[in-house]
Amino acid sequence: MMSKGPDDVFVVDEVGQLNAWGIQLDAAFHPPLTKELFRRAWETVAHQYEYGDPGYGAIGNTAYGNKTLVPRLGWASGWDDHLERVEVPGAAPYLIVGGVGGEASFSAALIDYGDTFQLRVLSDDFLTEYNRYTLKGWQLADPRTKIYDLR
Repeated sequence: MMSKGPDDVFVVDEVGQLNAWGIQLDAAFHPPLTKELFRRAWETVAHQYEYGDPGYGAIGNTAYGNKTLVPRLGWASGWDDHLERVEVPGAAPYLIVGGVGGEASFSAALIDYGDTFQLRVLSDDFLTEYNRYTLKGWQLADPRTKIYDLR
């Protein structure tokens, strides 16, 4: 962006750019609560997204910036394969999982509040909450998603 001249234009048009630079988007985009959404939430809070040429990657990957690199289950920056969806009458639905974070062995819950999602990072026995992150729906879109697709 800083290399542009006074007559040049730099266009921010992908969700990953917004996440990487901390730019907020006013968009009502609410994806369904799925395993893929949990994976994106974990990647977003654990690594954030880097934006650069040729593409996107998680900061935790040594080859970030290469969009062909996809984090796998079982990595230190990864997540477990087993997720349980829970719906309690009168409460927000959520996904809960143990063993995310690879060797770190955290547990986590992704809670759907209707207008936002909240990722809670827990101890492996689910008794201690280490942190919680509130994420808007657009933040959990594929980072290469064009912003105009979220309108």
